[in-house]
Amino acid sequence: SGRFLSAGSERLSSSDPQGALLAAEAALKEDPRNAKAWGLKAAALNQMRRFGDAESAAKRAVELDRGNAEAWRNLAWAQLHNGKPEDAEASATRMIFLEPENAEGYLLRAFAYEMKGDRKRMLADLERAAALDPRYANHLAHARAGNRLFDPASPDTDGLLGALAPPPPPRSNFFLWLGAALLGLAG
Repeated sequence: SGRFLSAGSERLSSSDPQGALLAAEAALKEDPRNAKAWGLKAAALNQMRRFGDAESAAKRAVELDRGNAEAWRNLAWAQLHNGKPEDAEASATRMIFLEPENAEGYLLRAFAYEMKGDRKRMLADLERAAALDPRYANHLAHARAGNRLFDPASPDTDGLLGALAPPPPPRSNFFLWLGAALLGLAG
């Protein structure tokens, strides 16, 4: 099953979730209790936007290996898309417990807090995520600007674990920069 898992991981990272799913299922035929294969299946299903199936596969992965942070990540992501912020918060918290320096755990939990309307805790987790990984500074800036970060119904949310576009500068800063540029040109 190891050869299937490495092939599946390669397919997943090369944006071939269908190939990764087939590899995971081949590994599970050899060993139905292989937590890594269940995790790979969950990751592939998440990429395919089959979040109900992804949640089931990720639950099986964490039942078999409670210390698998990646499986908790996949579970939280599926739960967020399935509109289960309480469950996603718990899964992300477990991921944070296992990997306290992994910024994605804080980001996922921030999305859960956002869905629950808990802005204060959302911003605190976004600050922690941005401190651990500068890619998430834009998420924090967008949230501070009052923008919604996570919409489970939108296909665009899949890019949220990556980086968001930089937020537009506040208008007051725009005029400050414009004035400085004009002064520089005048000089």
